[in-house]
Amino acid sequence: MTPRSDGMTPRPGDGITARPSDGAARRVGLGEGDRGTTSGSESDGAPGPGDVASLLRSSARASVWLPVDGVSMLPTISAGSQVRVKAQARGPRIAEIWAFCDTNGLVVVHRYRRRGPQRQSVFRGDNVPWHDPPVDESRLIGRVTHVRRGNAIRRIAISERLRWIGRRLWQRILRDTTNGSRRTQR
Repeated sequence: MTPRSDGMTPRPGDGITARPSDGAARRVGLGEGDRGTTSGSESDGAPGPGDVASLLRSSARASVWLPVDGVSMLPTISAGSQVRVKAQARGPRIAEIWAFCDTNGLVVVHRYRRRGPQRQSVFRGDNVPWHDPPVDESRLIGRVTHVRRGNAIRRIAISERLRWIGRRLWQRILRDTTNGSRRTQR
């Protein structure tokens, strides 16, 4: 795997990390570092992941542009891009790209895969083989509607979502037919 820009190798739970460009999240305790992490707990008075998500969700009511870093969403979103996030009144739908806070308070941008245990959302990057840990509704920020790379802005439309579903379906069909033909040859 390719090292991340901070020199660490990707691991489960890593994703494209978004850092608010307006600095608002840092004022509530995201830390001074580039990655903006927080452990946050009620005992130390620091905001937790749900607080960070709530703040960003309120900023994203109209929409907010967030810079992203990482390779987990290649080729859809590349490092150095910005994503436009819009808060949603509804939960995520299959194949939509969403921003959410992980358990450390980092903002992650990944694709919604399925409903998990206790009605939590399960996400996964397009370029990684593992799913993220289930995400509570309180940590959801909003749906990614656009990607900006330099001066080019690309809308994340229903057609892209349908193409992604079609590719996954085709891969499953190929895998199942390959596995089926192996079984009949034995």
